[in-house]
Amino acid sequence: MNHGRTQRERQQNCGYRQVCAAPQAQAQVQAAKRDIESDRAAAEKGLQADAVALAQEIVRRVLQPAGAGR
Repeated sequence: MNHGRTQRERQQNCGYRQVCAAPQAQAQVQAAKRDIESDRAAAEKGLQADAVALAQEIVRRVLQPAGAGR
């Protein structure tokens, strides 16, 4: 609903800051979501590597001859 005004006029005459800032805020939210997803993927990759290392250590200790670790 632009009521016959151009986007530039709406931006210049905006009486509500949140209306004018909405596209910028949306862009910031989208950027934050991308950052969160990137952090989540990195954390998942790190946890997967830790799980593999722990599994290997468990197998090594279970298969280790009795008394060899003392």
